[in-house]
Amino acid sequence: MILDIYKDAFEYSVQDVKTLIIMGIMVFLSFLIIPLFMLTGYEYRVIKTAVNGMINGDEKLPSFDNWEKMIVDGIKVCLIKLVYLLIPILLTLISIKYVSGLIIIALIAFIVFDMLSMVGIANMVNHNDDIKAAFTNDVIDIIRSIGIFKYLEFYLGMIIINLVINTVYFALISLIIFLFLGISIYSILSGPAIILAIATSLLCSLAYSFIVAPYILVFNSRITGLIYNIR
Repeated sequence: MILDIYKDAFEYSVQDVKTLIIMGIMVFLSFLIIPLFMLTGYEYRVIKTAVNGMINGDEKLPSFDNWEKMIVDGIKVCLIKLVYLLIPILLTLISIKYVSGLIIIALIAFIVFDMLSMVGIANMVNHNDDIKAAFTNDVIDIIRSIGIFKYLEFYLGMIIINLVINTVYFALISLIIFLFLGISIYSILSGPAIILAIATSLLCSLAYSFIVAPYILVFNSRITGLIYNIR
């Protein structure tokens, strides 16, 4: 079951390169807030498709239409995440400023509340986009029905896959910068080498925004919906 969900999410996320590029534009412009809401709204549509679909089904990536609705859904998703992650954020800030030992508790709290937020968002899908459904006791009941340890296994597996994808990407980028372009530690201080390294870094950042980040977002959203369905 676990591997089937991961396999489905891997394949689903590469269905349409054009969609990933459009999402990449939103990622790149997410500092402008509105594109951020568009992005999270589209993630919500991916979750909705998964909740209303099935593992290894023939669902297609959602279309980019009804932008106003997508923005509203994105705002809802951001609010749900903010409410659920408020305690972990506060614990992290306290641990940084006052008690360093709290960082472990903050990390555990982040995992717990992030899991709750994922189920809450999927539950909102299942209740006609009603944001109140993200904060009911049903959320905990759903995790119990899935299995607390099974859900934790899914969640940690998703995080590990995200880390592997990012690690592989940045490892390849490092090879491009230091091997393919012929930049070594001996020439890095020279003017042309620095300019070339900066230009390459910018291009790599764009590649991450337009390819890697959108892929990870679709992958995670697909998993969120599919896990909800095994309750």
